[in-house]
Amino acid sequence: MKLRFWSLRLILFFGAMITITACAEAIPECECGSTDDGGCVPCPETRGVDIPDGDLGVPFLNQDQIDENERYYLNQEGRGQVTIYTGEQTELGIRVITSFGNPAEGITVNFDLQEPNPNEPSGVRLQARSARSNEYGVAKILIQAGPDPAFVRLNMAAPNVAGLGYDINVVDRPSLDSPNNMGPDPDMLRCLKTKGTYNIVNRYQPASILGDDFNRALQRIHTLITDPGSFVGDLVADNIGGIVGNVAGAAVRYAVNYVFQYVVQNELPDWARRTIGVTTDVTTTLTDLEIRGTMQLGDEDPMACTVQGIHRWETLVFVWRNNCDPNDAQCGRIEIPMNELGLSASETEFTASIEDGPFTDTMRIDEHQLQMNLGVAVIWFLERTVLPNYFNGMNSFGDLLGRVIPCDAVGRIAANNLPDVPFVNEARIVADACRAGLRSAGQVLARELGEALNIDTFAMSGVCQLRDQDMNNTVDLLEDGMWTGQLEGTFTGERR
Repeated sequence: MKLRFWSLRLILFFGAMITITACAEAIPECECGSTDDGGCVPCPETRGVDIPDGDLGVPFLNQDQIDENERYYLNQEGRGQVTIYTGEQTELGIRVITSFGNPAEGITVNFDLQEPNPNEPSGVRLQARSARSNEYGVAKILIQAGPDPAFVRLNMAAPNVAGLGYDINVVDRPSLDSPNNMGPDPDMLRCLKTKGTYNIVNRYQPASILGDDFNRALQRIHTLITDPGSFVGDLVADNIGGIVGNVAGAAVRYAVNYVFQYVVQNELPDWARRTIGVTTDVTTTLTDLEIRGTMQLGDEDPMACTVQGIHRWETLVFVWRNNCDPNDAQCGRIEIPMNELGLSASETEFTASIEDGPFTDTMRIDEHQLQMNLGVAVIWFLERTVLPNYFNGMNSFGDLLGRVIPCDAVGRIAANNLPDVPFVNEARIVADACRAGLRSAGQVLARELGEALNIDTFAMSGVCQLRDQDMNNTVDLLEDGMWTGQLEGTFTGERR
């Protein structure tokens, strides 16, 4: 019985081995790597690169170069001086950026409050001691100001990077009400009552101020995506050390070009058309940018008809109606809260004058400035919305390039053009260098766009009509608003 039992087990074992071997033979490994779709990349018929004679060195993965490219830094985007108001809570933070200047997500930043005189505490409190950077690179916390004016310093630090700090002045919030307001005496009224908060819808045209640099950046991005050989090849070769001269660079560039051309021709023949669609859609979106917010107006001076106010930006809206139903007005609205995009509230005070008219009063708003990192917003919109639509879920330039430049294939083909070195897996070294190089390439492309959109402070003045719907001498609507200056556009408002 024992003999029969072991015979049966041996038969089953060898049967399983035969099945596994047959399956392995049915799915052969791709000699020169595979694409994302699972197809084999055919090996080149020729080597493609001449290898010089002599000792050319031993290749290795240049981890120091990779680490340098993947470092991050803290960026306060300003002079490091902040004003907050007594008794109020304020969001304040810092942006974490990569070595290429783009937002870095998921980095923990620690916050520490430094009192100039510990024996006389300011009353300022932090609601948290740390925060992780969001998709726009912003790490921020809530700060509760004390009841009295004070001065404190907020220090911010993250692992392995230099820290930064803010000097914070705590002051009493100035009143928006005119000191000459005499109350509701009808004999004193020369203009409509304005005091209140109005919901504002602004529509701007930032493309009109970006100029040729922006168009050149989009053209360069299109060129680098449709012909990435030298661009990507050089970044990959920088991550390979130990080889004399340009041998590694030549082998990598040849492999990148060969693999890219194969994938595009066989799997993505409309690659160039799609990339044109990406850049065109970004340009179109920036011709009509919506920002919702509020305008807070104080009591007017009834004699001079002047008023003070606060202009706030609260929500940035990209309108991108690709594939939308024409009857669905809400389709294609991509909203970004400004408090997530910026390091602090985007608000500023302004003064205005009111001119009495036969049918409506006219309010003329003096020049004031608002802050918005448009480059960070546009990069996020392009990578998280436009790219996935055109390229099936790709949500970064690095992922996009990885779709048409599979690094496993690049490593194997490049290794065939490098000198054979015993016990060195050259294909794996090149493949690892390729993956790091594609991450860097994606950062470079995003930087191209960010540098062309490096305006973050916008000066503007405005004019609008004040409408009293209830005939009670109080403003209900802001109509026919026009912004002029650095950021031109229109606006409307309605009393809350």
